[in-house]
Amino acid sequence: MNEIFRETISNICSLYRRPVARGALAFISQGGAYHISYKCNHCKAEFRVDHKWRGWSCGGYNTNRISCPICGSTFYASDEVMCTAEDDSEIPSKVELSILENDTKLKLQASYKGYRFDEYGTCFPSSSREVITFNVKSRITTFACYKKGKKVFSADLGNPKSSEFLEKSLLKYLRYYRGCAKDYLHKIAMALKLLRSSIRKKYSALHGLNLGSMMIANPMPRYGRMSGHIQYMAFRMLLPDLKRLPDTGGYENVFQDINALVKAPDSITAILKAYDIPNKKSFRRIILDSPEHAKTLSVILKHIHNYDIARTLYVHFKESFTPQDFKSPESIDKLLCFWKQYRSEQEIKNFLTCSDWWLVSDTYRMEKQLNEKNAAVFKRMKLDGKAHDWLKDRIYEQEHEDYELKVPVAIRKRFEMQKDTLKMLIPDTYYKLIAAGKELHNCVGTYGSKVLEQQCNIVLVADDKGLLVACLEIKNGEVIQAKLKYNKPLCENQEIQQQVINWAREVGLRITTTDIATGNPNELQAKSA
Repeated sequence: MNEIFRETISNICSLYRRPVARGALAFISQGGAYHISYKCNHCKAEFRVDHKWRGWSCGGYNTNRISCPICGSTFYASDEVMCTAEDDSEIPSKVELSILENDTKLKLQASYKGYRFDEYGTCFPSSSREVITFNVKSRITTFACYKKGKKVFSADLGNPKSSEFLEKSLLKYLRYYRGCAKDYLHKIAMALKLLRSSIRKKYSALHGLNLGSMMIANPMPRYGRMSGHIQYMAFRMLLPDLKRLPDTGGYENVFQDINALVKAPDSITAILKAYDIPNKKSFRRIILDSPEHAKTLSVILKHIHNYDIARTLYVHFKESFTPQDFKSPESIDKLLCFWKQYRSEQEIKNFLTCSDWWLVSDTYRMEKQLNEKNAAVFKRMKLDGKAHDWLKDRIYEQEHEDYELKVPVAIRKRFEMQKDTLKMLIPDTYYKLIAAGKELHNCVGTYGSKVLEQQCNIVLVADDKGLLVACLEIKNGEVIQAKLKYNKPLCENQEIQQQVINWAREVGLRITTTDIATGNPNELQAKSA
């Protein structure tokens, strides 16, 4: 193969480090100190710093600013000049990049010189070599790492969901940091530019397809200045019809069989086949526009066999979900699988597209909680917005069993009567008390246990149309609460208040609540009954 590029990048990092003591027990056993071994790349000196715990308010362990005790150089983590070793992994200090080519392949070779730390924090020199092979003819890209002449790791590139290459490759240390050499980024940019142009020319000659510039913003900055771009080039070779790098979600099936992927006539067909999506024009347009949503479309089509309804639901879900949730359609799968058992596709579509997602998910959640009797009734009901309220009432009834309030007959005969235009009622069951609370929009429905234990009595006040307008709490011969709707005091309605005062006098009750304006702030003496 012919060499077309060779450059050396030095001083990739200025300071190398590895924590020696790990975990809270190590800190406690060493008196709260966090021990870190360092290697200065300026003077090659090794030193260890015991970082003491300074408290949360003071920043914890101060490991963000370090000064070399030998040469006096000061390093800041915010400048990204410190590199932390993970276990015994290598950290490069210098890399030699070279690109080789022949008629059908390109190779990017990276030869590293660097350091590694053992578990005791001792630093040793280290070297390794990485080879990334772009086989343009077969559209497959591979990555291999060599140490001491032996291959220690290999992987296929191109899957945007896979992070094996990104994590393993030492190219992740080729990143921008403050104070780096002027030609540092220029050398990286030249290598990437040459790779892109060479791949594009070979691909056009071998496959008759123009891949475009393949130039995008750094897609994965946490993995350095090169790794994300190389991953994107590999992806574009596999799926040349897609014009952008997809997000990481929703690509599990596409890259399970690389050989099947490269044999497909085009990228869209490959994705449709991987997810068992019918090769229809409307679905091809969806994949071309949003290839990362192939998994969601596949889930919808698994349950909905009418293509028009499936397409409508896809658009609706895309508008209703956050982008991240839409790429992980587990909730859509569970919902459609459950309702498809006894609902028609049209009914499901009508309900989903005419309701907010919170209402849909709430309806699904509550239906799963129904007992057998209520579930059988609900299956015969129409699935619409009213179903939510019906389910809410049935769930409440299931969790709160109805019971008799056991109000004494004497109390009922004494308090229940028609007074002018109002009617005084005594609820005799817990559910009637609950219904009164819902109608009046207050907490009277929570008084069931107090009434049952005869700690108080509740009197409901209805108008001449039978609608509840107020409720009263009676205790020890006194009216201690008198509320209109929404917990407003009774004195806000003079007409109702006067009729309640007349009723209280007639049945022999004293009024001690400030909810009623009697003229006497303490009480209203009633005639003896």
